[in-house]
Amino acid sequence: MTKSIHDDQGAKARILALIESRTDRTGACWLWTGATVKGGYGNVGVGRGSMLAHRASYEAHSGERIPEGMRVLHSCDTPPCFNPAHLRVGTDVDNMRDRRDRGNHPHANRTHCPKGHAYDAANTYVNKRGERQCRACSRARNARNRAARKGNAR
Repeated sequence: MTKSIHDDQGAKARILALIESRTDRTGACWLWTGATVKGGYGNVGVGRGSMLAHRASYEAHSGERIPEGMRVLHSCDTPPCFNPAHLRVGTDVDNMRDRRDRGNHPHANRTHCPKGHAYDAANTYVNKRGERQCRACSRARNARNRAARKGNAR
């Protein structure tokens, strides 16, 4: 897979032409109508490889190469969108934080912990990694650990 449109001479002009020909602009998002990959992300040929359409759009419109290890994040949460106004560069951590903050993380909408305790204000805290934790389960786990340490001390 090609890492950048900057790796192929003339790719920017071809990408911009493809954007014009394979776009549904009926709403705020520019939806890719060409080939897609898993998750619904647009896929565009660049040189001898391919590139995700939103990454190609970001590079073509900003004129900048996406730094190694960085992602192009969607503010609209729409995978086939490649509107440059909806795109920004960020890390995997930024992407997961956005997902959590927008309620798109699969665990974000859970109302109870795996043991059945309610995730409410009195029974929930957020750990150092930003994850919700059940106070009842935490107390029970701490009690088991204390009991185990006492048993090993004999």
